[in-house]
Amino acid sequence: MPSRFRHLWLVVLLLALLLVRGAAAYPWPVRPFGVAHPVRGNFGDPRTVFRHGVLDPEGLEGDGAFSFHNGVDISAPAGTPVYSIFSGRTVVVTTSLVVVASPNHHAFQYVHLDPLVVTGQQVKAQRTVLGFVKASAGHVHLTELDHGRLANPLARGHLAPYYDYTRPKVADVLFRSPDGETLNPDGIHGSVDIAAASSDLPSVPVPGSWNGLPVAPALLEWSLTSFSGAKVVPLTVVADFRRTLPFNRDFWSIYARGTYQNKPRFGNKQYVDMPGRYEYRLTRSPLETRRLPDGLYSVHVKAVDIRGNVGSRIQDFTVCNVDPVSCGSTTPPPPG
Repeated sequence: MPSRFRHLWLVVLLLALLLVRGAAAYPWPVRPFGVAHPVRGNFGDPRTVFRHGVLDPEGLEGDGAFSFHNGVDISAPAGTPVYSIFSGRTVVVTTSLVVVASPNHHAFQYVHLDPLVVTGQQVKAQRTVLGFVKASAGHVHLTELDHGRLANPLARGHLAPYYDYTRPKVADVLFRSPDGETLNPDGIHGSVDIAAASSDLPSVPVPGSWNGLPVAPALLEWSLTSFSGAKVVPLTVVADFRRTLPFNRDFWSIYARGTYQNKPRFGNKQYVDMPGRYEYRLTRSPLETRRLPDGLYSVHVKAVDIRGNVGSRIQDFTVCNVDPVSCGSTTPPPPG
């Protein structure tokens, strides 16, 4: 290889290495900084606090406080030192919340700490201990703001190193009448709401009672095709948490009723051993099947995590408006 081309190749290789290194934008806030830590709560996970009732259909329809998880929960034992990711100045908002604002228009919120710093203090990246993980928490919550906008800390170019080889799962596709009655997919007629239950698992196993509990995928899409393969509903994004979040007021337009978080709370009762269930509204308004010819259709659902791993499910159903009874459109029995 001529020397000038060899020199050009080395320059290109060096630039590529710098770009890869640049993608590792900031380390973890707990030691060891250069190791991926367990994340027990994803960006976009449902956060549900039902005001009344118990974990039953009536309770799940109740009111309460519902929001998208606006950061990641990094599992860490009580008393773990939490370090500032970037250098900057602190604001101690509460007895458990510290914010560090950096000159690069980034701000990070660290929650569930016993703070060591005071407001206005200058802190150094990976050197200043902001506080210790509270005894009751078992994790530090990290929220990232980029120019005032929420950002996903697990996206490429943010927390690093981070890897994920798990695949999200689409467990169920659900058909319901507009008043919430479960419908048999073998005989759908009239208006129908379609939802999908989907979840993922943390890439690094979480210790303790949070082991094996689900997190939300970063992207969920769906489409609807006829038996012939014709597109009835084109590929449509239902939820996209890859970069930022929707407004909390849109919670029930993305998640479907039937959704609750890990270890959910209903009134004064908390189900500490209960994994969460995440259902997504595929149809934002009921699908009017009377506009479709009777016959077989397929719902295609795809769930994608922040590293592009894909899980999918295809659910067939029959539209039968001419003679619904002959198609077996009665409500199926509950699972045993």
